[in-house]
Amino acid sequence: MDNAAPGPRRLCLLFTSLALLIGSQAPASAGGAGAPPPQAVSVPVNSLVSVGTHRLYISCMGKSRGSPTVLLDSGAGGDSSEWGQVQAGVAQFTRVCAYDRSGLGKSEAGPRPRTTRTVVSELRALLRNAKVPGPYIYVGHSISGFTARLFAQQAPQDVKGLVLVDTSNPDQFDRVLQLVGPQKEGEAAIIGALREEASMEMVPKEGLLLRRSADEVRPLGPFGKMPTVVLEHGKELLPPGTPISAAFQALWHQLQVKNATISSNTQLIVAKNSGHYIHKEQPELVIQSIRKVYDSVRGNTLLPACGQPEEMLGGECIKLP
Repeated sequence: MDNAAPGPRRLCLLFTSLALLIGSQAPASAGGAGAPPPQAVSVPVNSLVSVGTHRLYISCMGKSRGSPTVLLDSGAGGDSSEWGQVQAGVAQFTRVCAYDRSGLGKSEAGPRPRTTRTVVSELRALLRNAKVPGPYIYVGHSISGFTARLFAQQAPQDVKGLVLVDTSNPDQFDRVLQLVGPQKEGEAAIIGALREEASMEMVPKEGLLLRRSADEVRPLGPFGKMPTVVLEHGKELLPPGTPISAAFQALWHQLQVKNATISSNTQLIVAKNSGHYIHKEQPELVIQSIRKVYDSVRGNTLLPACGQPEEMLGGECIKLP
């Protein structure tokens, strides 16, 4: 067996694979006297909207004057279509918009480099030009956890709550590389599992600057008492019998616990019946988590206790340190 350390190109593929695999795929009364009334969303339900250099696709549904608006953002290689069940559920109580990042889904390709700063800049331009005003609850899957941190840091007056769906952590690349080490079978297991979760053709589109993006967002946060729910997959991702599988799961859990430190008003819930794509496998649990954050934002209160509602939907509430 060749135990040589992976070369730069192989490392790029490995890190991108990890991002795609494990870091990819009745309303409460309004709080806060004097808050401006929510504005109607004027963008059509399905639109391509200019962000200056190109056009991005956005799809909004639900109450035209719902506030806060929920934003749905996919992982690497994903697009708005994978949020169908979640979007329909959230639309029952507020406005909810899903969009496609540059070069994905129905959106046009955008300028490079595709770092988190570029993504957030385009997202803010999209919301402004589509006339989708804040406040927002940002719901991000996988590598969109990076977007969550930078968006919350750049627009604290608008971003009022977060739901992080099995999201990446800035430390995951170094930690996973330490776990895999020079063992080619560990590397092959991760990339092989990726092929079951996402299309390898997306690797060059979104993955080449993930380390740079991680460095961009590592120092950001925490964000005070911002209502935040962190959802973690419960099923093993690597193929049965993979030597590093248990260690990989333990490491991913450690990273999700670390993600939960982004706010002092956070809950960590394991989606026991899901792999990485929790929003597709357990959409009701994601909807419940969004509703919990929504009610907290609307009422200007702490998150309600995690317990029976989550357990009935296949969630396990994890006690944080």
